[in-house]
Amino acid sequence: MILILYLVINVFRKYSNSILFTSVAFFITSPYFIYFYLADLGRFDQFNNFIMVFCLFLIPKFYLLKNSLLISFLTCSAILIHESFILLQLPFIFFLVLLEILLKFKEHRTQIIKSLILLLLFLFFTISLIAVFGFPNHITVKDMVNTIGEVKSFKLRKDVLDTYFYIPWENLNILDRLISSFKISESFSNVYLLIDFFLINFPFLIANIYLLMYIQDKISFKFFKINNLLYLIIVFPFIFSLMVTFNDHYRIFASITLILFLSNIYLLFNNQISLDNLKISNSETLMVIGVFYNFFIIGITTITAYSSSSPSIYLFLMDKLFFG
Repeated sequence: MILILYLVINVFRKYSNSILFTSVAFFITSPYFIYFYLADLGRFDQFNNFIMVFCLFLIPKFYLLKNSLLISFLTCSAILIHESFILLQLPFIFFLVLLEILLKFKEHRTQIIKSLILLLLFLFFTISLIAVFGFPNHITVKDMVNTIGEVKSFKLRKDVLDTYFYIPWENLNILDRLISSFKISESFSNVYLLIDFFLINFPFLIANIYLLMYIQDKISFKFFKINNLLYLIIVFPFIFSLMVTFNDHYRIFASITLILFLSNIYLLFNNQISLDNLKISNSETLMVIGVFYNFFIIGITTITAYSSSSPSIYLFLMDKLFFG
């Protein structure tokens, strides 16, 4: 949070714009920020989010050997902390590294090639460790249930334990998984989860997507507008989550929210972009309404505590409406 605050303060020193201020206010008060960091305090996600944000300070000078070495060490440490880093945070870091390489390749060609090889070697070695040693082969789900079952303070979920034994590349029925995940006849279908995500977070999404589109339009790259691939990187955690056996959708959406916000802050922090034409009428009124909406949702969530996997009353209402 301190690192994010430092980035935000420095962006505000460069720019004075009501839409920018509104986007920051919506992020800080977003249920997918406040509730995520309070309800999930102690989960490995927070260590890896810290590493991701810290890497943002190193990427602009990726060509420096000390920077690339530190990025390599941090990203590999994050993978060993929790392998979800490969899907949630690493694509964003790697994409920003790619942008820096394209921007500065002519000026620092030799250093960049060495730095990129170093990063790829570190990542390949670490991911190989996970692939070879990351799956239990001396214990069964039944053994795990018997061991954990001695603890009576929480309810065991066998579907979660089953994920320890799932090896993705041995069962790649991607199309079947995509089709089944969007069946509206099933509770907690991705259709309802997406509706829930947009309803609960729409003040933040409207402001920050609008800001990102404006920023992207002002940044030009040679080759083609490769920076527009950032939209795909932002939604990548959700796309890939459709292909795995089990995922906590709330953590996926919280990661998307964080990456969307950091995309705006990073691009503004490392580029000179004119925000003079970035205006909207009654932005102060909209900000007040949006912040009130965010705190209302957080309050409802705190009172009802419907689900630890979603800070939303909307899922509860949709579940009652469609599935009784």
